[in-house]
Amino acid sequence: MLDDVSPPLVLKVIDLEYEIARLSPAKRFIRKWMPLSHHRMMIREASHQGRVAIKAGPCAPKIPLPQFRGLVQTSRGPGAVWEALTADNGTLAPTLSEEITRLGSVETFLPQINRLLEQILAFGILVLDFHPGNVVVSGWEDGPELVLIDGFGRQHLVPIREVFPRLGRKRLFAQCEIFARKTGCKWDPVARKFVGKASSG
Repeated sequence: MLDDVSPPLVLKVIDLEYEIARLSPAKRFIRKWMPLSHHRMMIREASHQGRVAIKAGPCAPKIPLPQFRGLVQTSRGPGAVWEALTADNGTLAPTLSEEITRLGSVETFLPQINRLLEQILAFGILVLDFHPGNVVVSGWEDGPELVLIDGFGRQHLVPIREVFPRLGRKRLFAQCEIFARKTGCKWDPVARKFVGKASSG
C-alpha cells in the first residue's frame, strides 16, 4: 500500500512466474507466445471500472469497486494503481474470507453479501471470479461494507456478456453456488439470494 499519499493507494503488479505456474501446459504455451495477455487483463479491469462508473453517473460513488487511478511502469512490469480500501485502523481492509475465519461465522455478513450481489446486478458489473478472497470488508465504523477488488471485467476481446447481460447473470449465479460453499452459507437459486448457514448434514 502507498500510505504516504492521500488518499492511500495500492499498487497491483502481476507476479508472472506465479500466474504462469498455475496454468495448464497448453495455456503456458500460449502465454509464452503472448506474454502481454496477463497485462491486458489488468487493463480490462481498469477499463471496466471506468465504463461502469460512467454509466452510473451520479450514483458512481455507490459502485462496489475500488477507483482506478492510473497505470505505472515498475521494475517487475506494468502496474495498476487503485484506491486503497482500509480498515478503521488505517491498514488494508481484510478480505471477506479472513473476516469469516476470524469471527467463525458468515452470519454477520449475510445482509452485506446480498447487498453486494444486488449492486453487482444493478450496475452491470461483469464478474469473472466471485470469490470471498476477492471481496474486502471496509467501513466497520458505519457497518461493514463489501467491495469487489479482483475478478471483474471483460475476459475476452469480444464482450459477449456485455452485449447479452443474461449470459453474465447466468455465470454469476452459477458462481454464487461456489461462493456459498466457500463461506458456509446457502444459495437460494429461486430467490437469488444467500440465506442462513449451510447444514453440515
